This record gives sequence, C-alpha cells and structure tokens, in this order.
Amino acid sequence: MNINDKISNFTVLSSERIDEIDATLFELLHEKSGARLLFLRRHDENMTFTVGFKTTPTDDTGVFHIMEHSVLCGSKKFPLKDPMTELIKGSVSTYINALTAGDKTLYPVASKNPRAFFGLVDVYLDAVFNPLALDNPFIFMQEGYRYEIDENDKLTVTGVVYNEMKGVYSTADEYADYLISQRVCPKSTYSYDSGGNPDFIPDLSYEEFKRAHETYYHPSNAVIFLDGDVIIDEILPLIDSYLSVYDRRDVNIAIDNGEPPLTDRGVGYFPIEKEEDPTDKTRIYLCYNSYAHSERERLSALSLVTEALADLNNAPLTRRILDSGLCESFTFYTTRSYSVNSLNVTFIGVKDGKEDELIKIFDDSVNDILGAGIPKDILTSALKRREFTVREADFGTYPAGLVYMRSCIEAAMFGENAQDSLKYEGLLSFLKEKLNTPYYEDTLRAIISYPRAELVLYPDPSFTERKDEEIEARLLDVAAKMSAEDKERLREENERFYEWQQLPDTEEALDCLPTLGIEDLKTEPKVIPTDISEVDGVEIITHPLATGGITYAELYFDVSDADENELHHLRLFTDLMFEWSTEKHNPMEFRNETKSHLGTFYVTLHPTRCKGEDKLYLMLHASCLEGEKENATELIREYLYDTKFDSSDVILKNAKQLYTYSLEGIAARGEMYATMRDAAKHSVMDAMIEHLFGYEYHLFVKDLSEADNERAAAALSRLDSIRNTYFKKERLTLAITGQNSAEYAKSLIRTVKSGADTCTGCTINTLSLCNEGIAAPTSVSFAARTANLGDRLNNGAYALIGSIASLEILWDEIRLKNGAYDTGFFAKHNSGSLGCYSYRDPSPGASVDFFSRISDEIEAFLNTHPDLLKYIIGVIGSADTVSTPRSDGQNATKRHLSGKTHDDVVKRRRECLDATVEELKRLNGFIGEAMKTSTFTVVGPRDSLEAIEGIDKILDI
Repeated sequence: MNINDKISNFTVLSSERIDEIDATLFELLHEKSGARLLFLRRHDENMTFTVGFKTTPTDDTGVFHIMEHSVLCGSKKFPLKDPMTELIKGSVSTYINALTAGDKTLYPVASKNPRAFFGLVDVYLDAVFNPLALDNPFIFMQEGYRYEIDENDKLTVTGVVYNEMKGVYSTADEYADYLISQRVCPKSTYSYDSGGNPDFIPDLSYEEFKRAHETYYHPSNAVIFLDGDVIIDEILPLIDSYLSVYDRRDVNIAIDNGEPPLTDRGVGYFPIEKEEDPTDKTRIYLCYNSYAHSERERLSALSLVTEALADLNNAPLTRRILDSGLCESFTFYTTRSYSVNSLNVTFIGVKDGKEDELIKIFDDSVNDILGAGIPKDILTSALKRREFTVREADFGTYPAGLVYMRSCIEAAMFGENAQDSLKYEGLLSFLKEKLNTPYYEDTLRAIISYPRAELVLYPDPSFTERKDEEIEARLLDVAAKMSAEDKERLREENERFYEWQQLPDTEEALDCLPTLGIEDLKTEPKVIPTDISEVDGVEIITHPLATGGITYAELYFDVSDADENELHHLRLFTDLMFEWSTEKHNPMEFRNETKSHLGTFYVTLHPTRCKGEDKLYLMLHASCLEGEKENATELIREYLYDTKFDSSDVILKNAKQLYTYSLEGIAARGEMYATMRDAAKHSVMDAMIEHLFGYEYHLFVKDLSEADNERAAAALSRLDSIRNTYFKKERLTLAITGQNSAEYAKSLIRTVKSGADTCTGCTINTLSLCNEGIAAPTSVSFAARTANLGDRLNNGAYALIGSIASLEILWDEIRLKNGAYDTGFFAKHNSGSLGCYSYRDPSPGASVDFFSRISDEIEAFLNTHPDLLKYIIGVIGSADTVSTPRSDGQNATKRHLSGKTHDDVVKRRRECLDATVEELKRLNGFIGEAMKTSTFTVVGPRDSLEAIEGIDKILDI
C-alpha cells in the first residue's frame, strides 16, 4: 500500500516502518463514515482485530460497561442471544473478549485461521453497529440490571453487570480507586466509574442506554485496528460494508480533565469480616495528577523511578516507610494508559491514629531521596530489565497484536502518532542518556509538587451489612412509589423476560454464524523438540528452539516428600525470594545484580502427578542473553547457597503483608479458593495445592503474622533447612530452552551441591469430606462443587463434556438466569478432579444445588443435541494457543515431568476428534457416579453462608 491509495473506500494517509518490531504501520481513513483504521503489517500467523470507541462517562451508571455486555448479545445479521459464546463453542480463536476502560471501550478478537478470523471480524462489526439490544430491552435487563418482585411485593435488583460491580466494590482497593478518583480530578471523565457503581446502576434508563449507543458507537468515533498476516484486500471490503451505511459526523467527544484536586482529606470505610479485629487496619491513599499520555519520556521515567524506589520491601523508599513501623505495606506506582495519568501511593495496615505521622514520613523520605539523588545503580538495573523485556517481547499466551493494539489505539484516540507508541529504541537511548542527569529526580519532583488528593479508609465490620441495608432502603423507597398497577406490570414484564430467556436460538439463527470444518483445523499438536541427556547423574531436558539469543534455564528440585508444615514454608520460601542478604550483597544489591544481568529470575512451585505418584518441584527460573551465562551461573549459585536466613524481622513484616494480601485475594477471587479447598478433599495432589496456595496457606500466614520472635526464628530455621535439604544434584532435573546450551548446562550442574537424602515420596493427606463455607467480607459469593475420577479423567473427550457443561448448561443457568458474573466446568486430568464453579454469584446455594445435577443436565443435553462438530472444533481450536519459545519449552518440560509424551497428547486429541454422543454419555456416567460423593465449598458473606442448606461448617479468615 502507498500513501493516497484508495482501497475499498479507504484512503491510505500514512505508512511508517517500525524496525523495533519488524513491522509497517499504515493509517487509513474511511472517507464516507470518518472511521480511522490502523494496520500493523508484520509477520504473525495470529491475526488481531479490534474496533474501539472513545467512551467518556458522565455519571456512575456504568452505561458503557452495560453496553459492552449488551451489544454482544445478538445483532441483525447474527440474531442469536449470545453469539460470542457460540463462537467460543466452535471457533478457533486465540482471543475473544471485550473490555471497558475509563475512557474507551474495545472489542478485540484474534485467530490463526484466516477463515475464522474473517468470520470473527464480521460478527464483531455487526455486534457493535447493529446490536439487537437497541430493540430488545430484555437484553438490557439481563446484562445490566432489572427489578424483581415477589408475591409479598418485596423488590430486589439483579443483573450481570450489577452483580459484577457489587463484587468489585466489596474489595477495599477497588472501592478506594473510585473514591480517590473523585478527589484527584473532580467532575472529570476519570472521576466516574465506567464500570458502574452499583448504587447508581439502577438509575440508568433503557432510553439513556440507547442514546449512548447513538452518540458514541458511530464510525466517526471509532478506531479500527488490524495486525498480523491479514489479507488486507479481503478484510477491507468487509469492514467497508459496515461503515459505508454511515455518513461522517462531527464527533467532539472530549475527555474532561475536571477541576483541581480536593486537598482536604477524604474519609471512608471498607469491609472486613464481622469477627475480624479492626485494630491497626486503616488504609491511606494519596494520588497526584501525573503526566499526559503524550509525555512518553516522562511517563517512562516516572515508571522507572517508582520501580527503583518501591518495587521491593528493601527498596529505598519502601524500606524507610516500613522501618517506621507505622504500616504493614506500601505501594508506589503510576498509571500510563489514560489521557491524563496519576501517581498513586497506598499504605495498608496503618497504626491507629498515626495517619499524619506516616504521611509526613513519606513526604520527608521522598524529599530526602530527591535531595541526595536516586541511587544510579538502582535506576540503571531497572532500565536494563526494562530493555530486556521490551526486546524479548514475550507475552506468553497473550497475543502480541493485543499489546500493540492498546498502544496504537490509545495514541490515536488521544491525538498522537500511533507509530511513536511502538518505537522504543529512541526512548531507551534517551532514558540511558538521562541516567547521569537530574532528569529522573526532576520527573518525580514535578509531580509531588502538585496538589494531591488524600483518602483515609477505616475498617468497618458492619460495612457489608450497612450497604445491604442501604440497598434495602432504596428498594423499599422504589417499591413505595409504585402503584399496584406498576407492580403488576413489573411482574408481567419479568414473566415475559423469563420466557425470552428460555427461548432457544432457532436453527436459522445458528446457521447464520460463520462455521468451520475439521479440515480447517490443525489436528496434529505442535511438536516441541526435546532432547534428554544426563550429566553427573542429573537429567537434562533440552529444547533447542530459536529464542533470539536468549537462554531459559529452569532448575527443578524434587521436594515431593515435604510434609504439610514444610509445604507452607516452601511457599513462604518463594514469597520471600528477594528479602534476604547473601554473603556478597544486601537484598537491594542482589536484586540489582539480577536485573542487570538476567531477564527473568524467580522461584516457584510446580505440583504434578507422574505415573501414579504425586510430585512437587521447587523450580528456579533464570533467563539471560548469550554473553551473560557466566553471570547467570554465579547469581544462581549465590541465591542457592549464600542466602542468609538471619532476620526475624523479615519474617514478621512480610507475614503481615502476606496475610493482608491473602485476605484480599479471598474476597476478590473467591472461586479459586473455593475450588482449591474443595478439590483438596478428593485428591492428594489437590491437597498439596491447597496447602501451597489456598486457605490452608492463608491460615499459616495468619498465624505467622501474629508470631513472636521465637516463632519467627523457627520459621527461619525451616527456610534454611529447605535450602540445605533440597538444593542438591540428587534432587535436580535441569531444563534449558535455547541453542548452544550444552556447556551452560554443565556449568549449572557443577554449581549444584551433592549429598541429598533419597526422596521418600509424598505423605500429604486429603482433607476431610464435608461441605464448607469460608466467611469473607464481600457482597457476593463464589461457589464450587468437586468430585474426582482419578485416572479415568485421562480421556481427551472429557474436554468436550467440559465445553458443553460450561458454555451451554452452566452459562445459561448460572450466568444468564441467576446473574452470576462467570461460571464454568473444570476437569484436571493430572489430578482427576472435576467440578463446577461460579464467580460473583448472588445465589450460591442454588448454584451448588444445580452443580450436583450437572451429570443429569449433560445427559439431557446430549439426548437433544447429537451434533458434536462445533464443540470438537472449539476444543481442538483452543488447544492451538499463542505461544513463545519460552512457554513452549516450559510446557514440554512440565509434560515430561508428568510422565507424558507427545504420543499421549496425540492420543488425547484423537479421543476428542473421534468422540461420539454415545462415548460422551459413557464418560458422563462416570461423572454422575463421582458426583454422588461430591462436596461443595462457598466463599461469601457469613449471612449468605448460614442460609445455604447442607453446609457443615463455616471457616473464618
């Protein structure tokens, strides 16, 4: 394409080569409609499409969030009730989603299959420009909110977005984000919650919802993005067919920067459990207006400054704050994706009555650091790590096109040159040049000289109860204003709504969706080259992949014989990786060394099951460039053997932080804790996972957070014992991804000491079979019911059952009808566990009851849906995910450690491809048998848990 070329009513306005990512960015204008299109032409078989709109909220009703949900519930060309879910069932997408941010709404999809990609683009364009939600208020009622009234005239409110945001506002930091944004930029675009405040969501009318679509969802307000190996001559005519029905409009949707910050201190409250002690749990939030999105150099510098000063407990600013003893934890970070950004400061676990003193310590500490100068070694190491990251461009399973899309669309919406957002060589050079100047200090100094907003949140055990009472009072007020005729009309409307929900999609509607055949799939799984060798008794797993000069080394130490108490300390060992001095370096110096010479450096735990034996590995990962292998070897050796576990204060301070983070994790992602807890009752491997990552570890850090020096000294001894017991050659398996790695492997093995005891095998026991609740300070619940099939779950056809259960049965019953934000069926073939979960669920009791009948529901569905083709396509397509050399190497290594071969992967895929309804019914019979001994666990508010029939005990957090 050349500048001024005319293609399908688009005019090419510009093109620019971007050497950093080996791409060319074209900017096109659709002359008739005014839509802008950015095409990032680069070689990537995974193609990405996004249509985005600038959406600037003027209230807290969440209209754009509800819009995002609603437009994906059917369109004129694809008149299904949920085409996105239908696409997930039977497409080969690598990404399907939509998201609402503070000033934009984006609809991205990605696929490696050209035919599937074309169909996805067609569906998404019709969804945003021709949604059925504009003519069908039932969609608005389902996805946004609706009132319901029972036979006693009691009014309630529910809806998918409403329940989602009730869950969001149950977490302290999310609620604080809303409150502080109102103070730092009052009456601005960013002072309103684009997701919706549940207190105000019911204020949105259907007519206002439709007007918002008319105003904002016009091509003149759109930016369209294409990336990868897109056949542009085929896709542009499709896009043009949607845009050409519109005439260009003068769209002046500006981002309102609002008024100056409110400098008086704001006060609020956040929820804790009724039985939780509120002492010393105050939170403080400081927020400064920062640099504009266009000030790329300043934003990048500020990000490096916050990392250098506060990324670890031993970083200069964090250390001064924590050494005051006035709070448990401290965070310091900046946003970068809005028109005007912010610098944010958070203090958690503040001592009662010490708010002013702590804020003064922060101010004095920042000024002292700026006066003395930010340590250049810390800034330099942070910049080296940043450079490694941008050059590596490893986004795991997340499509690279989506990362580039966010950068380009944000720049375009803010009136900047999109290509500049993708170029980094000049930026890196600039940041390096400024290391020996006051630039970084000046960057921070300028921001903290601005007026700031302050917010103090106090813990309130009655917060959730009080919010429920406020909702109840509002509903009583609404009901009181309704006449008898109004109430009858509401009942009749709800009846029609329920009838609409029950209506299945017609065959004609289903036939409208683009479909694929088995011939469109890559039916054979990717082969990852894997070589197995041995040096000095150590097994070496090598993946000779092209990695752009980066070598990824992973040292797997077998810790399978750890007892339950040691499992907790193993997790603590990984959590405190960078908190200790070594024989040569203090914690900050060691962190700087790893940033300067390595790409990534971390330690984690990997449970698996190999040939009937439950295994656990402690894995140390390090990546580096070719010229840094010697330094990498020395840093690995230093970490393994020179770490000094010699400070009880490290244990005591970090345990309080870990406990607080765990509390928040349970309230925010309760379905994970419910699922881990429940599966641990049926499987040893899942019991291991529960002790490492679940409620049992939460209890461990809770106990440790209340410990004295003697208890902390005992924990230090256990950490030292872990190092002395497990970091030995006899327990080591070495995995390396990269080329020319033989000598590096030998040097790493020479680094590891010998002398380990023989691993005696796993001694962990499953938890007791019972139904449990975990009481958490949240307004909504999270539920899970699990059972176990053991080795019988090792059949690829179970993935089809999971797809049907998740996307047909649970989605319809738990999400659409009951209003939970998410739900699904899981099957862990490694441990044999299976079951169902719900996320932000207003009716957890009904959900766990429905979960118990999932086998019957699957049987009934199979009796009426004999065609499995789309589910087979969806399952096989989802297996062909985006990957990188690093993730390919890791996955192949983990497969080897679990005793599986490539042939096993082929077999599982063939079982899926060859599955019949009869075979699925046979396998589902095993699920039915297993569910007879299933258990359930629910995380949620105590009052809700007490109302659930069948709960044997309620656990405190």
